[in-house]
Amino acid sequence: RVYNVQPGDCTSGSPPEFKSFRGFYKFEIGAVKVADVSAIPGSSRYVAVIERNGFPNGHMFPGPSMPANNLCIVDLEDLDESMLMKNKKCILNYHNIDDPWDVDGNGIFKYAQTQVTNEALIVVDDHCIVAGTDTNYPWLNQYEIDESDAEYFQEVLDARWMVVCFVEPIFNIEHPIYQEISKPPTETASELSASSSSKSASMRLDLALFNGVVVAIGGILGLITLA
Repeated sequence: RVYNVQPGDCTSGSPPEFKSFRGFYKFEIGAVKVADVSAIPGSSRYVAVIERNGFPNGHMFPGPSMPANNLCIVDLEDLDESMLMKNKKCILNYHNIDDPWDVDGNGIFKYAQTQVTNEALIVVDDHCIVAGTDTNYPWLNQYEIDESDAEYFQEVLDARWMVVCFVEPIFNIEHPIYQEISKPPTETASELSASSSSKSASMRLDLALFNGVVVAIGGILGLITLA
């Protein structure tokens, strides 16, 4: 569920306030929660959303499930009759990236980011995001790092960040993807059927007229021949 919230100003007596229900957000297959949301610069209509599931949940690779870390752009304003946000375009799966040139030379034409879980997302400009994950330090030492091996141990252990940049300015609202996301709805099945029937009838009429013209020309030519 997505809500409209009036933020407070951090002063006493000015708490955040829920104003209204905005609509439903539909997850991609495998995802169970929204990890974070970041506004597309210059827009109050489009946001970038990073989804996740419960992985690793005590498992490591290979496991009975896999991460579902999908980065998607969503139109908050275009809802269907059930208030579902229907216009959504996923642009990145952290763990399913095509590598057609086998850049790392491992013989696998797929690439995965090292971030298994995710908790933070910030769109920083037209091309790039910062993706972060909380490592639950100091309660957990997820990577079993020896404190003597890291000069800035707490800073290293507390969070992990990665910067992901696209070649195209995909976070610029002038990019064609936003017109694609919010393109006019397609015709319904009944409208398509009616349109198809109308076109079919029109084609039959055109064909009949064409045949009539051919017959008429044939008749004229026959009369000319007889003459």
